[in-house]
Amino acid sequence: MATMLLKSTGFCLLDIPSHGIDWNRALGVPLFILERKYRSKMWWYAAKAFGHFLLHRLPVLPDREKWDFVFFKSIFRPDYDKLFADVVECAPGKVLVYHARYKWGFNGRGLRLLVRSAPVLARLSTQLNWRMFASIYCFFNYLRCMQAIDHFRDLETKVFVSFGDMQPLDNALIQFLNKHRRTGTATLQHGLYIDSSGDPQQINSLNFANVVARHFLAWGESTAALVRRHSETMVSVVGKPSPIFERSTIHQPGVAKFLVALDSAVFAAENARLIEIADQLQRECGLEYRIRLHPDIPRHLYPESKFQQSGDRFQFVLGHTTTLLIEFAIAGVPVFRLKTDTPYHPGLDAVEFRTAAEIRDKIAKTASNPASVSHLIRFAGSESKEQYSNRFRSLLLSPA
Repeated sequence: MATMLLKSTGFCLLDIPSHGIDWNRALGVPLFILERKYRSKMWWYAAKAFGHFLLHRLPVLPDREKWDFVFFKSIFRPDYDKLFADVVECAPGKVLVYHARYKWGFNGRGLRLLVRSAPVLARLSTQLNWRMFASIYCFFNYLRCMQAIDHFRDLETKVFVSFGDMQPLDNALIQFLNKHRRTGTATLQHGLYIDSSGDPQQINSLNFANVVARHFLAWGESTAALVRRHSETMVSVVGKPSPIFERSTIHQPGVAKFLVALDSAVFAAENARLIEIADQLQRECGLEYRIRLHPDIPRHLYPESKFQQSGDRFQFVLGHTTTLLIEFAIAGVPVFRLKTDTPYHPGLDAVEFRTAAEIRDKIAKTASNPASVSHLIRFAGSESKEQYSNRFRSLLLSPA
């Protein structure tokens, strides 16, 4: 599936004979960036990849031991960190948690690997039609993966759990373990996955098209079905272990205040539209609003007085594609979704809007026609943690 996706979106197909790894999958994210950024920013990505490889090193592993579980994470964001910690605490036995957060320092071993791998750069240059910056960018991402494999080569664990195996290090390591070790491999769902494989501009497709772990732990049946369609991995529905909001702490019917849950910076235009509609509701209906930022949006872009405060309660929530919409809906808080051409999950159709007037019309109807989202997050909080614990125990008994 991943190779078909890459062909359909114009990605180059890498043929690098190293450890039997499918590098189209392992380098799916860098290839996406290459394809989308080459004309304007590829030189910067190439320079950054070069500098990062030579001047950063992975954290050392503890003394050689045998582990029941190794949990590996290479992407960092406060909400991801919390989710990861909630999952880790469900694992029984002897557990190693490894954060692949590079540390500053000259990478001497990497320099030797670079010299030995010079033929790979030549091969990449040929495959990429001698586009220098693109070749350098892919080459140093490849070297990072190869060094991670070397770093973990002697690791002994029954089960290796990746936070997200669409990421290059995670993907390459899991492919290596699948082929060369008797180690169970699993990966986690870390957001709401939408089937946007027909849209080459959406990197979201890599979340399910590039799954290489033997086991995928899904939040709900919607994602489970999506992964099963595009992968041969074994899928288990275990929910989202982080607790969902308590309705009484966030919702107050009739209060003259609502929340705007903004999307990531990729959806800058949609975020601007949400604020425009919120301003209109504030003027025309006397409703005050607060903003909840996505983790990748800088705070200085919005007035400090508009941010959500501890103890705030809201009549309803506006959003676009943020996972928070689903979590508020599960908690029983009325939600309304800005309707755009961006694919989204079924279940929120009845509460979609394009204008402030449509929101006013829908507010009174929401209680009798709530968003249906149980197919997206089947279990939550302690109930989900029990599901994870049961699944991890079964993986220990039969890791492959």
